[in-house]
Amino acid sequence: MPFLQEVHPIPQGSIDHSILSNALRSDLNASIKNITRDMLPDSVLSDLNRTITRDMLPPSVLADLNRTISKSNLGSDILSDLNSSISLSRLSPEVLAALQVIPSISTQPFARYDWRTNSAVIEARGRGYNLSYKWLKNGESRCESSST
Repeated sequence: MPFLQEVHPIPQGSIDHSILSNALRSDLNASIKNITRDMLPDSVLSDLNRTITRDMLPPSVLADLNRTISKSNLGSDILSDLNSSISLSRLSPEVLAALQVIPSISTQPFARYDWRTNSAVIEARGRGYNLSYKWLKNGESRCESSST
């Protein structure tokens, strides 16, 4: 047998990799690109789904979990981000909503008609950051503007 270094009994259809030649191990490693859940035995699946508790962790991991992180532990990219200014444009919509700076209409549009000039003034009020508006008549733009 060219690929087996020596003949061993194979328990339950599995082969220990140590009995395979280097050439066969290399070939096997090259042929396995993706491992899916259905390829794993039940013992491995049950281990993957197991809950890990603190008492199962070695002292080195526990020490790392409980340590205090100081500025000296942080990379320069993190430090520069910590020291940068936060503008409203960098905030998520959820944060903007919590800060009450998302655009909203505070006064619904209303018109004041002047019979002397036969014209109307239409007004609406809004609040928030980076407001913009567009008046439409029959689907066509009449006026656009924005305000910060």
